[in-house]
Amino acid sequence: MNRIAAPSRTAAAGLALLLALGACSSSTTGSAGSSTPPKTSSAPASSTPASSSAAANPTGLASGSGGVTTVHIAGALLRASDLGPGFTEAPFTDSPKPLPCGKPGSRSFNDQVPAAASAGRRLDAGALSATFSEEIRVYADSAGAQKALAAATAGLNCATGTLYGTGGATAKVTITKPQEVGAALNIDVGRGWRLKSSQIESIYLVGVIGRALLLLAFTNAPSADTTKLPDPQTVTKAAIAKVKST
Repeated sequence: MNRIAAPSRTAAAGLALLLALGACSSSTTGSAGSSTPPKTSSAPASSTPASSSAAANPTGLASGSGGVTTVHIAGALLRASDLGPGFTEAPFTDSPKPLPCGKPGSRSFNDQVPAAASAGRRLDAGALSATFSEEIRVYADSAGAQKALAAATAGLNCATGTLYGTGGATAKVTITKPQEVGAALNIDVGRGWRLKSSQIESIYLVGVIGRALLLLAFTNAPSADTTKLPDPQTVTKAAIAKVKST
């Protein structure tokens, strides 16, 4: 998990688009979502609604068999303090936009594989020209999480794609082939992609942990000083540890 190289360029236009895209809210999931996986989003988390029949889950997000609430899931999300100085929470919403390799108007990740319940958090660091988003989606069983992984993988399976953000913001990006990182991270399956354009650079990670799907997106302007950003591998391991222990 190496950091993204940061070429010397003017950040103004790139940062404006970066914030409009919001690390593709709903990260590697619809547009938004962190190959070498990630770079990297605290305060109350904005979440997708829990299913009406969801009950408190006493046995954990990944290994439980019962329902879960968004409040329970939100407790496993990283906070600004986990990333270090400069990061603050920004609004997080599920993206209704297609995945990067999806055609305009095609279904979003959330529409393709709706979770039983989910919660997400976005953290921005304007002074560092960086943003991070995390989403945890819990399914009825591990088969559901694997199906969601397949949908996310298909949505990133192209050499050139489009990130769709708020207010009509878009960015054409090149996308690397996925890097398998599950064994290195000690999770069921883990895949990372690097996305890059003249305005933003991003690393997406999608990980399956039992019945839970972890989605991370680490995004920065090309001119960002990556030496001042959190270490992606450290952040990713911390995110995984919280899912496993919640």
